[in-house]
Amino acid sequence: MHEVDAERIVRLVRAVAAVDGSANRDEVIRAVADLAAVTRWCDGREVALAGYMAKHSPLPEKPIAKAGRSTKKAKRALKRNETKKETPKLGEALEQGRVSGEHLDVAAGALAGVEADKRKELAARIDAHAGDAEEMSAEEFARMIRAEQQRMDDDEGESRLERQQRAIRFNHRVDPATGMIEFWGKLDPLRGMKLLNQVKERVAKLFAEKVPEGCPSDPLEKNGYLRALALLDLCEGHGARGGRPEVIVVVDTRGAEGNGDGPHVDWGLPVELPVSVLTNLFGQADVRSVVVRNGAILHAPGRLNLGRTTRLANVAQRRALRAIYPRCAIPDCPVWFDHCKVHHVKWWRHGGRTDLENLLPVCVRHHTSIHDEGWVIELAPDRVLTLTLPNGEVMATGPPRRRAA
Repeated sequence: MHEVDAERIVRLVRAVAAVDGSANRDEVIRAVADLAAVTRWCDGREVALAGYMAKHSPLPEKPIAKAGRSTKKAKRALKRNETKKETPKLGEALEQGRVSGEHLDVAAGALAGVEADKRKELAARIDAHAGDAEEMSAEEFARMIRAEQQRMDDDEGESRLERQQRAIRFNHRVDPATGMIEFWGKLDPLRGMKLLNQVKERVAKLFAEKVPEGCPSDPLEKNGYLRALALLDLCEGHGARGGRPEVIVVVDTRGAEGNGDGPHVDWGLPVELPVSVLTNLFGQADVRSVVVRNGAILHAPGRLNLGRTTRLANVAQRRALRAIYPRCAIPDCPVWFDHCKVHHVKWWRHGGRTDLENLLPVCVRHHTSIHDEGWVIELAPDRVLTLTLPNGEVMATGPPRRRAA
């Protein structure tokens, strides 16, 4: 079986290696698919070899790291091997190249977040979805597993929140190369959101008029720099009791038309929280409601049309755009709204107005492509977006949808 697999992988590697700059679009797409199949096979072999080494050495990460020149990859392979034992069907799919190592990482992360008495049950639920995983990206598989975790909770989310609150962590290390102290960790959704809102509010209050000297010009680096300053300011006790954080509640009325499900409400939270927790959170925040349907804003607070009075979008416009675009408006772009620029579809210098119907959130990379690389975008009144690339390819996407109703 392995010999047949190896022959197939050799054929795929040769096919990928044969692709050069003269390849057409379909040939490049086929090569990308072939390369993904090779990568999945390599992931499976890496995990299998880690398992074999574990039989020969009480500290298998050392010889693996030395051979592969990466301690991080060695630890990852051994972790995947342990997860493979708990989810044998998913492990078999990895060994046969039908899923990637990232799918095992999703399973490992989910299992690490449950209490010991529930770990076996969750592992069985994950393994039951091994076949589904073969047709999903790792991100889609993660969403499915999160849904399984929610179904395991039998008290409307209270036990899940309690488990998340016990799982909070905070760590640091000193980078020997730079001397910088690095921090990382995780918070439960409730306290994590409170902290994020405080940081956002402090950034807006400190740097609304001007940014400090030394601030990076790259938008992503700039955002990270300002958030770091805001967090330090909060830690020093400045502004911790300042203005109330803002929570945007999006009411999508699509579900109210004909299917009997009623409107869909997105509370702007990463997970479902109990009513008692929501009450506590919203009692400490300014709650803004935005009502949308099929990408159209039916109601949003504040001025949404500024005409030619200013080039920059105001808070109300950004709030409304965030309600209908969680991410960059360009199809399949994963960059979140807070890391996007608000772009004038009809450019400001060409007479474009700072009105909601002319504004679109796009990430830095795509903003550059629109302005400097000849990308042409058109936005219909119903927010159907048409993108024409320099090679003549046309991409179209319907009205934005936050999530399935």
